[in-house]
Formats: sequence, C-alpha cells, structure tokens
Amino acid sequence: MKVSVVLIAIAVVFLVVILEALRRRKLSEGYALLWISLGVGAFVLALARPVIDWLSRSIGIAYGPTLVFAATTVALFVIALNLTIHITRLETRVEKLAQEIALGDALNGSTSSEEAG
Repeated sequence: MKVSVVLIAIAVVFLVVILEALRRRKLSEGYALLWISLGVGAFVLALARPVIDWLSRSIGIAYGPTLVFAATTVALFVIALNLTIHITRLETRVEKLAQEIALGDALNGSTSSEEAG
C-alpha cells in the first residue's frame, strides 16, 4: 500500500511539473502530450498493481514489476528515437539556413569577417 501511495505522489508531481513547463512555454504541446501520457500511465500503473501482476502472469512474466520495467524501457527507446528524428530535422534546417545566409552574403558582396571587423 505504501508503495502505491508513493508512486501516485510521484506521478502527480510529474504531471504538475509537465503542466507548469507547458504553461511557461518551456515545452511544446506535442512533447507535453507525450509526457502527460506517460504521467497518466504511471498514475494508472500505481493504482492498478493487481492488474499488472495478472497481466504479467498471463504473458509468462513471473514478477509484475518486470513488465513495468520492460514497458518503461520500450517507452524510453521510443522517446529517444522521436527526439533523434527531431534533432535531425533541426540540423537539416540549420544547415539549409546557413547556406542561404552564405549565399545572401555572397550576393551582397559582404562576408561575416568584414562585418565583424
């Protein structure tokens, strides 16, 4: 029982932190939806420990928290992949913008070193 209360408290604090980051515009809506989903999932898992034990036994896992650990690991891999894709898109945009700026400078006859000096 005590573990469930602690897990619920952690999930609630996590959700409050995510909502506050969203309110302060430190987190975009798309990522906030992902993190809120994970927070709600953690809250549900804290409430549904018997369900986790039953589900893990039904798929052949002897210890319920192992299923939660495995699901968490998969979720973190998905998040890492999502963020890597986003970073790749941003790198491509930055490279394209740098090329456009260099082309614009070349057409105007100015260079960054002339402006800095």
